[in-house]
This record gives sequence, C-alpha cells and structure tokens, in this order.
Amino acid sequence: MDRTPESLEEIELGYEGVAEFYDLFAGNEDLPLYLEYAKKHGSPILDIAAGTGRVSLALAEAGFVVHALEKSPSMLQVFRRKTAKGEAAELITIHESDMTNFNLHTKFPMIIIPASFGHALTEEKQKSTLRAIKNHLRDDGVFILDLYVGELIDDYSTFQDGPVPLPRGEVRRSGKMTVDREKQLMSLTLKFEVLDFGGSVAEVHVAKSSTAVICRDDADNLIQDIGFKVLEEFGDFHRNPYTPESYRRILILSH
Repeated sequence: MDRTPESLEEIELGYEGVAEFYDLFAGNEDLPLYLEYAKKHGSPILDIAAGTGRVSLALAEAGFVVHALEKSPSMLQVFRRKTAKGEAAELITIHESDMTNFNLHTKFPMIIIPASFGHALTEEKQKSTLRAIKNHLRDDGVFILDLYVGELIDDYSTFQDGPVPLPRGEVRRSGKMTVDREKQLMSLTLKFEVLDFGGSVAEVHVAKSSTAVICRDDADNLIQDIGFKVLEEFGDFHRNPYTPESYRRILILSH
C-alpha cells in the first residue's frame, strides 16, 4: 500500500518554525523508564529523533554519555542553545542526521526513539531505520521502541492546552488530528498563539506534519523482519502490561 503523501518533503519539515514552543507542551512521564534502563546498561546511549534534547539532557544530567541524532534545523537550534553551557552539555554529542540512514561508527548498549518512530512515514523508511539501529546496537544492548497503537488512534480529534508563560507573554496551543486509514497516515495541524501581557494575540504560528499509523501487527512484522527479539512489552511508562486497550506500546528489544 502506498503511504507516501503528495508533499512528503513539506510534511517532514512540519515542525520548523515552532520548535521554541516544543518543550513547553512536552510531558516527561517517560524519563524514569529511560533512566532505569540507562542504569542497567550504561553509556553511551543513542537518542534518535532527539528533538530539542528533552531526553538527552535528562540522561546527561544523570551522568550518562549521550549521542543525540536529529535532522530538524529548528529543533537543533533549540537543542544547541540548551547545551551551550553546563556540565551535562559536555556529555552530549549532537549528530545532524536522518534516522532512516545514519552511520556513527559506534556500537551502543542502549538506543531509544521516544515517540518518534512514526516520523518514518513509509514501510521502506521504517525498515531502513530499524536496520540502522540494529547495526549500531551492541550484542548485549537494548533498543527501547515507544509506539502509539494505531488501532486506538481516533480518526478525527482536536485538543487545546495552555496557556503557558513566555518571556514575552504566554502561548496557547490547539491541534487537529486526522487519520487516513488507507494511507496509514495521521495528519497533525498545530496552532500556537502567542499572547502579549495584555492578553491580545500578538503572533500566530501554524505547523503541519504527518506520522505513520502503525498497528500492532505491522509493528510485529517490522520487528520480526529486521531480526529483533522482544524482551519486554509494556502498555505505559509505569511498566504496566500491554493490553488491547493500551494506547501506548513500549517495547524493549534486543538482537
């Protein structure tokens, strides 16, 4: 099935221009799990699709050496600004690269993709990403794959959150998600409204992107085709068992 949208290049750059707001609305419920496995497996850790460095910085602040892979110039600009100073920044190496095709000439005891695997929009790119990860994983290493379960994503939904403070006022976010089941893609439109200190809208920023809708069987086939083994499987970051009602699927994989 062809899952390639008409303007793939435009969609893949959907977060450009709004990266400054990314951390303001990002949750950190995944951090304890990543830190737990980091303590078991050690450094260096490869953080793929690292974005603005949310997870990389948390791992580095805990003393782990981190290699962060990210291709978005806007995300990287924020990430580099956050790592411009401080002891944790010395433990992070940033690689500007696409997760579907990279070679860092290093093997890692732990590799993670926090909720971003769906940015590989086609089956071909998903397999290419997994092959690259397998080539970088040590024989005794673990790969933590965090997926949204495609079957449970609503075909249409909207949301609003904020406002949250900014140095120039505050910002609120609204979004619309639409799923194309035939193409197995979810389209996301985000609108950020910056309010001045008087409460008036001073700026409006809109970003459009897509992510692959990956159902359980599709994920299982990908994992099996590339040769990964499932060590553990959770339905949330509290390590509760995965069930058919679980909205998230966290897989601990190995060679």
